[in-house]
Amino acid sequence: MEQHVLSSKETNGAPKKGAINDKMPFETALNELELLVEKMENGEMMLEESINAFERGSALVAHCKTQLNTAEQKIKVFEEGALNNPLRDFSPENRGNS
Repeated sequence: MEQHVLSSKETNGAPKKGAINDKMPFETALNELELLVEKMENGEMMLEESINAFERGSALVAHCKTQLNTAEQKIKVFEEGALNNPLRDFSPENRGNS
């Protein structure tokens, strides 16, 4: 069975094969990646399937890296905020005295 690979002109701007939804949670992407790796390592796929799985896996890795980088940046912002505004003990007497 011959497969035809679409050029970018033929896809009319459609998402690339293996493209990831930006809103996919990190855990979902990681789980899918683990399943793909397991199938590939067990030799459960034909060559073309393996190539497609590799492409999908590469997209999942990139997505996970982006998510981790975003989380790292948020943590840095939180840390910087904590250094500039250290937490104080809360007591009812100090409430409203910021």
